[in-house]
Amino acid sequence: RDPRKSPEDRARQRDRATVQLALNRVRRQNRRRDDRDTDHSREDNRRPLRDRDRTRPLDKDRTRPAGRDRTRPRDRRPSRDEERRRRADNDARRVRDAYARRRDRLREQQRRREERRQRQRKERRQTEGSSESKAARLRRIAARIRPIEERKLRPGMSVIVHRGLLAGLRRWFRLTSLFRDGATNFEVVATLNPAAQIATGDHDAGTETDYLHWRTDRALPPVKAPDFQDGILTSGFRAEYLNEKFAGLGQYAGQRTGEPIGFQYIVDHIPNNDNDSERWSRTHLLARELGGSAKHQNLVPARQYVNMAMRRTEAPAAAHIESGQDIVWYDVRVQYHDPRPETGYPGNQLPRGFPASITVSWGRYELLPGKRGEKRKHWRDLGTADTLPLTDLEEPPKPTDTNPFNINKETVERIQRVLFVIPSVAEDIHGFTGVKPQTIDQVIERLKAAREGRPGHPFAGYERLRKRLQELKKEKRLLF
Repeated sequence: RDPRKSPEDRARQRDRATVQLALNRVRRQNRRRDDRDTDHSREDNRRPLRDRDRTRPLDKDRTRPAGRDRTRPRDRRPSRDEERRRRADNDARRVRDAYARRRDRLREQQRRREERRQRQRKERRQTEGSSESKAARLRRIAARIRPIEERKLRPGMSVIVHRGLLAGLRRWFRLTSLFRDGATNFEVVATLNPAAQIATGDHDAGTETDYLHWRTDRALPPVKAPDFQDGILTSGFRAEYLNEKFAGLGQYAGQRTGEPIGFQYIVDHIPNNDNDSERWSRTHLLARELGGSAKHQNLVPARQYVNMAMRRTEAPAAAHIESGQDIVWYDVRVQYHDPRPETGYPGNQLPRGFPASITVSWGRYELLPGKRGEKRKHWRDLGTADTLPLTDLEEPPKPTDTNPFNINKETVERIQRVLFVIPSVAEDIHGFTGVKPQTIDQVIERLKAAREGRPGHPFAGYERLRKRLQELKKEKRLLF
């Protein structure tokens, strides 16, 4: 079989072979008949006279048999050789006719096929210029380029190599252009009169490497996180392989059902000012930005400044997930105040559920070289990125406690938390020397005198500070 021949040439060759085989078969049959009838060939033309021919009556002149017309030529029976030649001619004619029909049918099929190709080519030329056709073609090309880009950019790729890859893909798919748009956060855009986004990524200027920006976790391992419940406490947990999609499932504390353990005591017995940084808040152990739910097991009662202090670990971990570069783990350990007998509390029992210490740590994972990332074993733990110990957390206040604020004796940290001022202002108030102020006006005047002539922008929050001190005085918490 010659691969260079077309299907029509091979079909014609098969038909010629069929005719040749049929003719050879006829010739072989004729030879066998000739060999069998060689001894009887002469006797076939001189057969003996039959009895009925001998007894047939003669005419009146007794010279010829009755009924015979001597003017017509006598009909002679063909010989066997003539019969065989006639049958062979008929067989060959039938084969030739079959071959001709097959040849004509192939020619007709070839003609129709060529007409269909020309018609499709003409229709394609007419429709390829339309915007709908170009948009459909661009969608098909983008669907084929996108997996290539994601596979190459996930482990990181040099900018020079990335540009070479885009140039090769543009020529292969016959695009108008295929380029990366942007510096640090870039997009790969393909154009074919219309434009389509292929992928988004991030650029590391230090190593001159492009990385894929993961907008979904389809190539990330499954998250391993605790299933928080209502009505119970937790002593600690470790949430692993946290990603951007799981973080989107986080809930605000206001989405809870009922109150977490310990906070019902605050609601029933302790005045809670929502504008005070020392107010009691429902604090997430696993932050909402990392996918923490509003179940009771994930919420503990703590001062608002404790809640804000936990941002030291929550914020960088959440930012790391949002970048799409990696996934993180988050570990929390909690110890609670012992609900011992204590006077001054309802039932002379210290309420349960108030944490005495909270220790938070988090870390990153690194994708192993040559791995896609959809399995947990594809990632390596890089160790602890930061640890935040929050110790000596206060016990729940008694119903008779007013949580007083003595402005002349408080620490810089508490002055900053309660009065909502910047650290330098809190240090100036803490550093009042000589006779201590005894009124709100004296506090403001002493503060203005301490900050007068200091370089930089002047403090513009004196009236706001005065209003805050008046609120504390109204709550009977301000002392001098």
